[in-house]
Amino acid sequence: MRSDLTRLRRVAVALACVAAVSGPALGQGAAPSPRDLEALNYYVGSNDTTAAEAELRRLRAQFPGWQPPADLSRLRQTQPTAEIDRIYREIASGNLTGARKTITDTQAAFPSWTPPDEMTRLLETSEAQAAFDNAVRSGNSQQAVEIARRSPQLLRCDRVNNAWQL
Repeated sequence: MRSDLTRLRRVAVALACVAAVSGPALGQGAAPSPRDLEALNYYVGSNDTTAAEAELRRLRAQFPGWQPPADLSRLRQTQPTAEIDRIYREIASGNLTGARKTITDTQAAFPSWTPPDEMTRLLETSEAQAAFDNAVRSGNSQQAVEIARRSPQLLRCDRVNNAWQL
């Protein structure tokens, strides 16, 4: 195990030397690729802070425009997982504004991620249900009918009470 760390450190130093000699040819993109981040991910996963800091210095030199995240463990994560769970929990608890904000924040953190269709449909249905409930509660039957017209999923069998309330 110790020899593996030593070998990886030597590879990192050799890569740093090659990057210094080669200049921008190696760091063609504005951000490191997942392959470029392998050594850093290894060091972070092994809790080897000294090697991780050295690798960060090398990456910053090779990719001057790149800013690593404050939490380096996020580098290993290419798709949101905890964020998706949080969105579903927010929808289930009725925090629909929070769910929308979490989706926006997640898309900013993971630009290649788009919410699954199921999540989008569930959120839209929950928002329509909340608006429908508010219209019924306030006695605004015209608004309730309009919401039901725009959101026919509110009148399906699994939401039979909505038809009764209309």
